[in-house]
Amino acid sequence: MNVVLSNWLMEIRNESDLDVWYISKESVDASVPEWVEFLQEVSILRKEKWGDELLTYAWHDGQACQLRFASILNRDDELPFGCDIERVSDATEILSSWLSLPAHISWTELEGADASDSEGVEEKSLNKLKVWSL
Repeated sequence: MNVVLSNWLMEIRNESDLDVWYISKESVDASVPEWVEFLQEVSILRKEKWGDELLTYAWHDGQACQLRFASILNRDDELPFGCDIERVSDATEILSSWLSLPAHISWTELEGADASDSEGVEEKSLNKLKVWSL
């Protein structure tokens, strides 16, 4: 596994709280399989410490250009998102999306954007977020 990811796993092993992690892809150069392994290890480490009812989940925050992951203590709790989510069974889908996009959104890309760009698209589909969990 990538050295930076291994170091982060050591940090996670020593966490005293279930922190949310925000990762910019500029932070580490790792492949999709390395990221999948990392997320699976995060879930294992946190379950060892917090119990089997723990649910670890990850998503690509497109506006922040970040991979994010968090955990909740009750698997039956609804995930804390203010939008519709689509659960995916393979983290590869989220990771591939995150790694294929730019690491930031430049101001020039935002210039000229207006509401007419989304004509004919249902509002709900604009807010659907893909989330992987284990």
